[in-house]
Amino acid sequence: GKCMSAAPGRTSPLFSTCLPNERDGRTFGQCEVSSPDISTTIVIVILVVLVVALVVWRVLLWVRRRHGSVVLYLQKKQQDLVISATKLNLSPPPEARYPEFVFLLSFLIVFLLYQSNVFGSANSASCVFTHGFFLDIATSMTLELDTCNVRFLPANLADGIDKEITSPKVLFSFTQNDADITLSSDTCTAAATMSLTNTRTDMLRYQGFYCTVHVMVPSRIVFPAIRIVTLGENITTIRGGSMDQDSPNFGLDLGPNALSIEGYYADV
Repeated sequence: GKCMSAAPGRTSPLFSTCLPNERDGRTFGQCEVSSPDISTTIVIVILVVLVVALVVWRVLLWVRRRHGSVVLYLQKKQQDLVISATKLNLSPPPEARYPEFVFLLSFLIVFLLYQSNVFGSANSASCVFTHGFFLDIATSMTLELDTCNVRFLPANLADGIDKEITSPKVLFSFTQNDADITLSSDTCTAAATMSLTNTRTDMLRYQGFYCTVHVMVPSRIVFPAIRIVTLGENITTIRGGSMDQDSPNFGLDLGPNALSIEGYYADV
């Protein structure tokens, strides 16, 4: 999945992640253009409609047989609800102010939906990792980051085939479709480097910006030397160990190698 491209001002080519094919969108290792199976979708929709229609028909037959009509059934249920609420002292008093109650209830529902991130936000994609780099021959790793959340995690928490990796893998998720936010890398040498830079203007530098880095660590390996450089004027967080619930008994074995962190603002 690594592509070699010409790089102005360099004496050697630049190795980077292969971009999707501009014509048909195929990615590395994809031989055929994937198309949705419309026939299966149509069959499922028809079956769902038939089941719903059958259930509704049976319910209507039961209502007409027991109560005469749907309107009479709904009126009876409304009366039962009022009686039950009155017995439980849940029925509102005659002087109740319904407009204010509806307004407050609507506000509470919207607030809860916002807190649960139902409407989505700029950080909703912060765990969709679009770039990954293997450190299969690296003896040292340098990360230059601007306001990123970095976590060292055991590889068994990874998705799919990444659970079986035997070398460390670095995953990046950051703001896309912005020419001022770039990720450059060189992981084909023993001194691997990855640099995420944000060259936006100061006023807009961190508006809608996100950056998440996961370093997946296989078991029973000695990690290469690590050098992390924090750029920018915001805090970069670096975390890894057994203090988190999803990574108990996890430790980062550096052996004789060094861990160095440089910069102005870091929460480690």
